[in-house]
Amino acid sequence: MPRYFFNVHDFDETFIDEDGIELPDDGQAKHEAILAARELVMEKVRSGDLIADQTIEVQTPEHPLFVIPLRAVINIKIDLCPCRLCPSFA
Repeated sequence: MPRYFFNVHDFDETFIDEDGIELPDDGQAKHEAILAARELVMEKVRSGDLIADQTIEVQTPEHPLFVIPLRAVINIKIDLCPCRLCPSFA
């Protein structure tokens, strides 16, 4: 199985994945990167940190494959009216 590395770019810091993980294919690596990005977002929300341009870069020993921005895994619904009676709340 191929080995994938998940490097985290957080503002001006980069955290290099030295060990990597063996996964069956690129699709599974993308799935794992999305799960990791969601975990990082949750940690940042809990600590009150800014979620901006942080990314997870997935690569093999040979080359980079893709980048998952943390913003891409966030789905936010904002209700403008707190009364819960307005149609926008549904």
